[in-house]
Amino acid sequence: MKALRSVTFLVLFAILGAKESRGETWPTLEMYVDWCVLIVLCETEEFDEGVRYKVKEQWKGVYSPDLFHHKPEEGYLYANTWHGNEKPKAGEQTVFFFTAGNHPVWTKGRLLDHSTSFRVIDGKVIYASTGNWGVRKEYSINDFRKEVARHLRAQYAESVRLKVTGGETSIAAKPKRAEQDGAGQPATASESKPEGESKTKPESEGRSQ
Repeated sequence: MKALRSVTFLVLFAILGAKESRGETWPTLEMYVDWCVLIVLCETEEFDEGVRYKVKEQWKGVYSPDLFHHKPEEGYLYANTWHGNEKPKAGEQTVFFFTAGNHPVWTKGRLLDHSTSFRVIDGKVIYASTGNWGVRKEYSINDFRKEVARHLRAQYAESVRLKVTGGETSIAAKPKRAEQDGAGQPATASESKPEGESKTKPESEGRSQ
């Protein structure tokens, strides 16, 4: 009987392990926020025969149409319908994450497409919805905004510590006001130039929800 129980446990463990291994590999939210050069909350609008994305809040970085290889209209975002943005609908809100390392050289440092996105459904978002247990997490949109802002403050504090001690950091400059005071500041136009190719963090596979 003891041997049978042991075999049953091993089989169950193998089944659960196989199920877990089917999840996609996602970084922690803290890591992802660090890799991003732009994080914005947008509202989807009907436009011609499709949709467009109105920038409502800047959570990280400073929005400008000049950041994008396909330059959008002022106040709007260029994004394709993948990486969590499948079948967008007018009236929805979506949080878009843009990193610097997932764009071809011919864009010359401009953003070609978003790295991932999180659709707001019933006031909630799910981080790493296709990820393994332990990384996947549901947030209210307010808590998600606060969590991103918390990571930005921690990253800035670490960059200051490393600068003082003579270490190195990937965070090159003091965050903008929206990053210091908390994410969720109203979107405004900026004359800032696009981020370069300096960040080369690898993209996690399968960023779709």
